[in-house]
Amino acid sequence: MQNQLENVSTVNAEEIVLRVLEENLLYDGKIKLDNTYAEIGLDSLLFINIVVNIETECKVVFEDNMLVYDENKTVKNLIDCVSQLIDEEAVQQ
Repeated sequence: MQNQLENVSTVNAEEIVLRVLEENLLYDGKIKLDNTYAEIGLDSLLFINIVVNIETECKVVFEDNMLVYDENKTVKNLIDCVSQLIDEEAVQQ
């Protein structure tokens, strides 16, 4: 059962992150999980905007250590953080 919950939150996290990125970035290509922040034009200011949008939509709060911007991180890294936060929120409820 826990595995099903993890899969659901991962799918939701992926959908949410990709949608928020597509809505906020001026990237012409298809955003892929292995794209780095630099490849899709995600700079530190846009990163904070993306985080705020995700926090609002998912009703989660990013931990300080998750807010460290690194242009070499990938979209998958962001999805993993969001998935972890959704899972933690589900456990608390």
